[in-house]
Amino acid sequence: MLDNYGINNWQLLLDCLLIDFVQAGKLTAFNKLSNKNKIKYCYTNKIINGRLTAFIEAVKQQQRFEKSTQISKEYRERGNKAFAKNELSQALDFYTKSILYAPVTSKEHALSLGNRSAALFLKGNFQACVLDIDSAMNITCKNQIVEDDKLYEVKLLVRKVKAQLKLGQEDGKQTLSRAYELIQDLNNKSFQNDKLNKLKKEVDGILEAINEDIKLKNDQMKYECCVENYLANIQSQFGENPQLKYTSNKIELKETEEKGRHIIAKDDVFCGDVLFIEAPFAFVTLPDPQHTVCQNCCQTDLDNPVGCDKCAEGSYCSEICKNEANKSFHYLECGFGLDILYSIGLAHLSLRLAIYGRDKTKQDEYERVKGLLSNLDKIEVEDFFLYSLTATLLLIYLKNHTGFFKKESIEEQYEFGAAILEHLGQLICNGHAIVSYSMSHRNNSPIAAEEQRRIGTGIFPSVSMMNHGCDPSVNASFVKSLLIVKSVKDLKKGEEVYNCYGPNFRRMTTKERKEALLDQYHFSCRCNACQSPTEFCTQFNKLWCTFCKSEINLETFKCTYCLTEFDVLKKQLSNLDMLKKEAECLINRDECEKALDILKNISSNLSCYVKNCNKELMEINDIKAVAFCKLCKWDQSFLSIERSLYFVKQIYGEMSLEVANEIVKLSDVAIEIISNKVLLKNNVSMLQRCLVYCKTALNIYNLYYGPYLKKYIDLQEKILILQNNC
Repeated sequence: MLDNYGINNWQLLLDCLLIDFVQAGKLTAFNKLSNKNKIKYCYTNKIINGRLTAFIEAVKQQQRFEKSTQISKEYRERGNKAFAKNELSQALDFYTKSILYAPVTSKEHALSLGNRSAALFLKGNFQACVLDIDSAMNITCKNQIVEDDKLYEVKLLVRKVKAQLKLGQEDGKQTLSRAYELIQDLNNKSFQNDKLNKLKKEVDGILEAINEDIKLKNDQMKYECCVENYLANIQSQFGENPQLKYTSNKIELKETEEKGRHIIAKDDVFCGDVLFIEAPFAFVTLPDPQHTVCQNCCQTDLDNPVGCDKCAEGSYCSEICKNEANKSFHYLECGFGLDILYSIGLAHLSLRLAIYGRDKTKQDEYERVKGLLSNLDKIEVEDFFLYSLTATLLLIYLKNHTGFFKKESIEEQYEFGAAILEHLGQLICNGHAIVSYSMSHRNNSPIAAEEQRRIGTGIFPSVSMMNHGCDPSVNASFVKSLLIVKSVKDLKKGEEVYNCYGPNFRRMTTKERKEALLDQYHFSCRCNACQSPTEFCTQFNKLWCTFCKSEINLETFKCTYCLTEFDVLKKQLSNLDMLKKEAECLINRDECEKALDILKNISSNLSCYVKNCNKELMEINDIKAVAFCKLCKWDQSFLSIERSLYFVKQIYGEMSLEVANEIVKLSDVAIEIISNKVLLKNNVSMLQRCLVYCKTALNIYNLYYGPYLKKYIDLQEKILILQNNC
């Protein structure tokens, strides 16, 4: 019977409870209750409480995030296999999972840390390598040491010395002395084997190099330095606004009956001005199977996360963040609690908001959160019931499985549940995605493509004061969880500052945007883009009659003027997506010539119907560029990306991030051209064009983000290479 009510599936359980409630005809009466009484009703209803309690118990029994020596060992062995194949990223992932599952003082934990340090060393992350070795040795020192453990310790110390030398750290000499002491101790005990002899030779080799200046740049340390300098610089120039915290004094908060609260320019605002620097009142990270994001500060790209001492899911960038998280929120979520919270989406953050709201040191900030609109009065009654069930689930979890409630009366507990419910409504229209940006290489190509990844959700009360515009005035970026909002337009005094809630006029039609905004945010957008009689984004899908040059109706495939029918074009377009996928599959199988034949055929067929710019041709040129790369035809790849760049400028704007990202692809190919003497000699003009493009991309990244961005730093280095070879 329990399975029928989705005890192992939260969404199914909600659906079943809703069906029962609707069939019983109770929704209308439920909707008239106050938020507190909605929670009280769900909590005191024996059927609802019983099923919610059963769901919690079912999740607890699964023990997904319990520490386990056996699971840890299995992941470590999988990591060893990946390491042997030189699959370092995969090895790091397995070693990290092994570390997280290992009991904190166990030998398995030490072995996994040691193994991960080896992968980190080969990857070039020497600082993380040293930290893992220190953690591993700290565990072995607390346990009884046998001869094999001492040999293992020597091995770790030798690796640590190498890493410290790479970092230029003087401590490497002390580490080397400790390694010598252990080797001497093993010699005195007549302990001899091949591994020890090999380590002796490594130590001798290190001695020869110890006086040399062996110092490599550490990219992470360099990046952190850039971030610190950038934040210090913008904060010193910010001029904070006394009217609205965390905002520039160039803007102000206004309120009218028509627009509600909104932000306008108090003075002239210039493109690139920083308008908001705001940390979230609270945030949560999304489930992250690779554990590359710190759950306390949102630092990304972690190679060596630090795990929770008690469960296998909490992961952080450092011991400091781990301890902070344990004090502020993880003590209530540890173990199966996170398994429950991962099931309920935004309600995870609702709970954290309510928890932080009880902190007396955060009351002023919490009042600002409570002042945000929730729109609960505008949602469907069925949704209100589901939200109430979710808040009640959290109330039951806190009451029965944590020590959160101490002296609170049951009525006070209902009030806490009502706060969770209210925050859930606020987050639906005020929750802000926290994103990270990275460059990835598809199909093993040297061409990098940007990936934007949502890593969490936060609440930013000041930023939430901006109204939506489909053609926004600002761009938001993140340093960890810190939100930095910069103007991407010049604004005159008195003009409104618009954020974009998602729907953008360059990517969606007016109808699509209006429907999306009305559905989630409950307003009908009246921005300039929505009131314009012309559709911007559809013009790049248009095709034109080959006879009279008028537009072809893509529903009837008839010319709108001369009524010529284009049945062949209809068939070609219906097969277009399939052919593009086929070409990409061929590229994956290294059958690039066949892929290019398909792509050239598509381009030839489409081009005769295109006047100026077309999205399909843009995508086809991008795919061609990858194929040419895999064939090492770098000059052809460059030209394909350059053609695509022309389209990108038309569609997304001359100073858009899309343009900068396309230029990064060009720069990757240009570096390959430089490495080939024949191509270099014949394509100097390409490199000269690329240099101009790269300087434009640098300006774009500086405008939208800042010089701390990894892509910005990488691009600076490429510009130096281009300047030396043009």
